[in-house]
Amino acid sequence: MSTYTTIFAALAVAIVVVNVVSTVVWVWLHNLVLASDALIGDRTANLYAGYLFGDLMKGRFYRGPSMVAAGNIDRDKVVKTVRGSTQYRYIAGLASLVRDLPVNIVPYLLNR
Repeated sequence: MSTYTTIFAALAVAIVVVNVVSTVVWVWLHNLVLASDALIGDRTANLYAGYLFGDLMKGRFYRGPSMVAAGNIDRDKVVKTVRGSTQYRYIAGLASLVRDLPVNIVPYLLNR
């Protein structure tokens, strides 16, 4: 194998790993939102998870959608419950690993 092929393969693997980790963060957040309240449906969980995911992924390359129209979303019961859970620390840690990488395309695909 040539040097360029090896570099290209390593770059491709890195891109896949970064986006898989980002997808795991999204799915974990979505499930955490669903578990936070028994009355939350899938569509509502998508809205909350989208906000929380966008908030976690804000960094050098991704700015995320604004939730100003929703009022002070940080006072919401579901957001407080999710952010207060022990799993949220692990989710935030995973998100911080991939947040500032330019090859992370999952936030752009999920929060359109």
